[in-house]
Amino acid sequence: MQQILPRSDLPTQSAPLYAEDPSRRWLDALAEGGPASLISDTDGKLLYANSAYRTLARLIDNNLTGEVGEPAFIPRQLLLRVLNEEGPCEDRQQHRNRHGVVATRGRYWRLPDGPNGHSDRGGHGQEIAGLIFDESREAEALRMGGQARARFDDIARLTSD
Repeated sequence: MQQILPRSDLPTQSAPLYAEDPSRRWLDALAEGGPASLISDTDGKLLYANSAYRTLARLIDNNLTGEVGEPAFIPRQLLLRVLNEEGPCEDRQQHRNRHGVVATRGRYWRLPDGPNGHSDRGGHGQEIAGLIFDESREAEALRMGGQARARFDDIARLTSD
């Protein structure tokens, strides 16, 4: 059985102005309506971030806005692995703030050089793309499940003594 849950934590997104070309319109709609997405330069500075990324950035740290030019929350070590062509890389992070913990899972890869892209001397693309998923609810559910299991084990031990 599939369960569809509303996400009140996600902002309602106003429709951005799309290009006239249908395929470009579709790509714009996917980029803006999808999960937290970013493109950064080799220093980890944002070149693009959709509204879901900006919302997640503010949730992680009130000082972050997710605006172009701001540092992305990609660990430097991961950024270097992507730049060294170790393939697409995934990570899981836990960001602690005054509201608790924000758990994220991200996937990052190097973009191919294109007509508007920047490339190094070897012709390799110099932009890193990423998709980041907020897994806070799932992490909290696992934590609560572990606590319930520990309580059950305690009760089982008490009754067996």
